[in-house]
Amino acid sequence: MNKFNPQDVIAHRTVLCLDAGGRKFDVRFYICKPRPTTSLEAPKLADGVVHTCEVIVDGIDEPNVKYFGVDGVHALNLASDLEPLLKRLSERFSFFWLSGEPYFD
Repeated sequence: MNKFNPQDVIAHRTVLCLDAGGRKFDVRFYICKPRPTTSLEAPKLADGVVHTCEVIVDGIDEPNVKYFGVDGVHALNLASDLEPLLKRLSERFSFFWLSGEPYFD
């Protein structure tokens, strides 16, 4: 499990995951509070302060993902759209809602 401070989490989503070996298990995506950061962490953005919002992936061996925005709302908006991340991960895994229905049609 990736280490994180639970007080930093503002939302989460749990989905069922099926790996190539047929094993089913839960995967959780934790969205953390946006935080100001310097452009040194986001070199492609303009100089000055930008915001980052981290998504912690728990349940599979996948690094956390940082989304950068011009302000906290922008960073949070990018991070809260989990679809692109789940689509990328669906190259290796199949995802399902907790009800058992496929996550993607």
